[in-house]
Amino acid sequence: MLIVTAFVLFLLLAAVLDRFVFHVVFKAPEEPSSSSSSSSSSISSSSSSSKPELTEAEMLPGSGNLENSPYVDATMFEKIKEYSDKNSDVKGWLTVEGTNIDYPVVHYKNNSTYLSLGYDKNYSFNGVIWADYEDILGNASQMSRNMVIYGHNWTNYSADPRIGNENDVMFAQLTAFQHLDFAKENLFIHFTTEEQSMTYKIFASFYTEDTFPYYYPNQSDEEFMAVVESARERSEHDYDVLVDKDDKIITLSTCTRRFGRTDRQRFVVMARLLRQEEKAVPYAVTANPDPVRPNL
Repeated sequence: MLIVTAFVLFLLLAAVLDRFVFHVVFKAPEEPSSSSSSSSSSISSSSSSSKPELTEAEMLPGSGNLENSPYVDATMFEKIKEYSDKNSDVKGWLTVEGTNIDYPVVHYKNNSTYLSLGYDKNYSFNGVIWADYEDILGNASQMSRNMVIYGHNWTNYSADPRIGNENDVMFAQLTAFQHLDFAKENLFIHFTTEEQSMTYKIFASFYTEDTFPYYYPNQSDEEFMAVVESARERSEHDYDVLVDKDDKIITLSTCTRRFGRTDRQRFVVMARLLRQEEKAVPYAVTANPDPVRPNL
């Protein structure tokens, strides 16, 4: 009995240490270069869309239906298979509107192995896009309530991130969501697993310290809603999107150095899975006059 108890405690300690080491190692370079701190490119200044009336589906929470998203190309399943045939750790595909984020997603038994590996499992400075090891993948009803996905940002982490550059890879263009006009025009994230394609509507984009527990996939109702509300308070913008405890969300996380040289800061975008019969239609995004800043 003592041996079994000791073994269980060892496994629990190993899991805690893996997540701790990951959040210490997962960081951006020491100092932004002149090229990465250049001013952002011009941003379209189209006016924001009028606030749509809430449909019944919008007012009623749910984990989404089990049909494939009409907003995702059906060939996405073939793309996943093409990569998974070469690397069985590839379990999905992520696309973020308005960016060049259009990559396979790896899912492995820990968060550290793919920090410096490519999709071919060889060394890669840029790494891959990978799902948190505690994520549960599958169809909409099976997935974790908070689908957490990470990616490196080596080129666009300054205080004034640009919008689009041929040198940006992985999650480098995620920080473009700091800009209000960009956020107004790019509202949706698409994620496809081997079982189903899904569309999410963004409800928060924010800077945070790495101790804010946004990166746990399977929290209690109370913990989940606390994270959602805190994310809204931190968000650069106010998004007209309802999120309930019965909803499922996706969280994209990358590094930044907006608030100095410390490596304990992150930029995060959160989005809520479309509910049953809910359409991917424009919704209001306005400036948050006083976002909560990272406690660094």
